[in-house]
This record gives sequence, structure tokens and C-alpha cells, in this order.
Amino acid sequence: TRTKNFEISDNICTDKKLLQLLITLKENDQKYRKIKREKTKIEWEEQKSIDSFNRNILDSVLHSGVTLNASTIGSSGVKIAYLITQHSDDNPMFQHKLLGELSKEYSYSGSNLSSYAMLIDRYNFNTEGVQFFGTQLHYYKVDSLTKQAIPEIICLQKYVHILRDYFNLPPLDFYIKDMTEYVN
Repeated sequence: TRTKNFEISDNICTDKKLLQLLITLKENDQKYRKIKREKTKIEWEEQKSIDSFNRNILDSVLHSGVTLNASTIGSSGVKIAYLITQHSDDNPMFQHKLLGELSKEYSYSGSNLSSYAMLIDRYNFNTEGVQFFGTQLHYYKVDSLTKQAIPEIICLQKYVHILRDYFNLPPLDFYIKDMTEYVN
């Protein structure tokens, strides 16, 4: 059951101040990403600055010894940690570090499978130019008003539907349609 900003596990997490900080970081993370139109160069530069700031805060949290799990920061906090890490494209080493950290939460609770899959794809695409789940997309301009979402290169294409199902991701064709509608 959801409340306005939290899931039930967020209400019993042990570090509510950190969860509130992460929620603020998420709001900043989405500042320019939620704009539907083409972003200006200045907006993207500002977004990159926000991403760097968010990454530095999350990295500082890790250095302080806090464990990024649902009992500490709630399931929303864990999802936000995934989001910040995904948007750290200019620092694949940080993404790799957080993959290891967040895999503990995935292994322990089995939660956030879809977020974990998206981060695996993001890291692999940033470092190897391939992905496994088809979550990383580019947008082809169909005409002056319409864009079409297209997955980046998928490794092991014949298994993508099985992998997406296991990691609680929607079918690839549904995801592509949904993301195409989102950008238009």
C-alpha cells in the first residue's frame, strides 16, 4: 500500500533523515529530465552538474558506512540510489561500485529487480556498448513532432524476453511503445 510519498517499508526504515535527503536528490534529478521538449545545452549542463552533486552525496553516504538497504533507507530510498547511480554516466566506476553495493539488497530481499536490471544495462552500455534487458534506448526522429524509441544493442537478443520476465520488466514491445508515448 502506498501513501503520498512513501511505501510501507519507508515508514519503518531506520534512517528517515537520509531517506528525506534522497527524496530531495530525486526531485533535483528529475528537474530537467521531466521536461518533454528538447533540452537546451545549458539545461543539460545544469542536469549534469546536478547528477554530479547527487553522485557525490551518495558516495559520501557510502563512505560513512551506511548500508543502502530497505531497512535503513526504505524501498523508496533504494530505488532513488539506483536512479542516481544510473544517471552517473560520466563515472562508470561509481556505477560498478554501486552495482556491487546494491546487489546485496537485491540478493537479500529480491526487491528492486527491475531497477537492478536497468542499472546492469546502463553500466554495460556505458562500458561495453551492449545491454541485456533492452532498457537503454535512443530516440529516432520520425518527423518534426514525433520520436520513436529504439533499444540500443542487445546482447543475447534471443533471451531478452526471458530476462525481462525474470527481472519484473514489462515485455520489450510494451516498454518501447510506452517510452515512445512518453517522449511525444
